[in-house]
Amino acid sequence: MVTTTHSDKALRSIDLFAGAGGLSLGLKSAGFSTTLAVELDEVATYTYRSNFPNTKIAQLSIEHVDFTRYEGQIDLVAGQQRAQADHRNMLPQYVRAIREVRPKAFLMENVAGLASPRHRQYLDSI
Repeated sequence: MVTTTHSDKALRSIDLFAGAGGLSLGLKSAGFSTTLAVELDEVATYTYRSNFPNTKIAQLSIEHVDFTRYEGQIDLVAGQQRAQADHRNMLPQYVRAIREVRPKAFLMENVAGLASPRHRQYLDSI
């Protein structure tokens, strides 16, 4: 569990592929304040805004987000990935976000089997 006992300042996160905000909720419980959520789906974005009205949400594809403005300001980049099982293949965009933000840590959720032998070539290419 992440704690903020060293400071009153909340840890800051970016939630990619945010959906309705389940990961943001977990991060909030762990002491994070989500600075930015990125979600393309309109219905999920509506729900996210209802759950987190004070969080900036970008309702567009991650490909169109410039993350460089957050460099040095974010402690954690988090998001869901389905690797090559996702027809949109957003893993390279996830890696780009991490490179641009340069967070202290990152969390990749729902990557079942990504490190397995059958996906090894894809993982190595990323």
